[in-house]
Amino acid sequence: MRTFYLIVLSFALLSCAAKKHTCEGGHVREEMVTITEENPVDSMYNVELFIQQHEPYCGGAAPPDELLNRYSPVTDTFVVINTENQSKIKVRSVDGFIKLQLEPGKYQLFEIFKNVPFHQFYEKISKRPFSNNFQSLGLECYESWWKTPLLEFEVLDFVPLTKLEVYIPVGCFTGKDPCLMYTGPMPP
Repeated sequence: MRTFYLIVLSFALLSCAAKKHTCEGGHVREEMVTITEENPVDSMYNVELFIQQHEPYCGGAAPPDELLNRYSPVTDTFVVINTENQSKIKVRSVDGFIKLQLEPGKYQLFEIFKNVPFHQFYEKISKRPFSNNFQSLGLECYESWWKTPLLEFEVLDFVPLTKLEVYIPVGCFTGKDPCLMYTGPMPP
């Protein structure tokens, strides 16, 4: 009986909970993830980000379900900003994953192309060649997009691992640019 209590006590001490956040449509959903010997936390990082982009169906005919709601991991460079002291970390995702060791605090995740003053960002965006099939939603839209992080999150000292999932929306014919509207003909 004493062995049973020791095993239960050992399991209770080895098990702890971490928050898992899932971002859906700009909202963050939290759920608890149990950390055990079978599901350990790597002590080298306390934040795990998983970044995916939506692959829209841009065909004409009604698609089968497997062509809808497709996502693929993003391999790209991002900037993590500590909002309290404005320090920046440039990180690269590998197969969609970024693993970081961060101090407790509040952070924002931005795409690397937004890590420039707004006038440089807008100048580069506005120089892209467009056909008559596209319409820009204007300077205010681009300024709002430039200011908006992909994700805002907080690292807490009592949470051993914070897991976050980010979904980047991609539009048909416009890519990741939410301020560009396609006005041309749709595929048959």
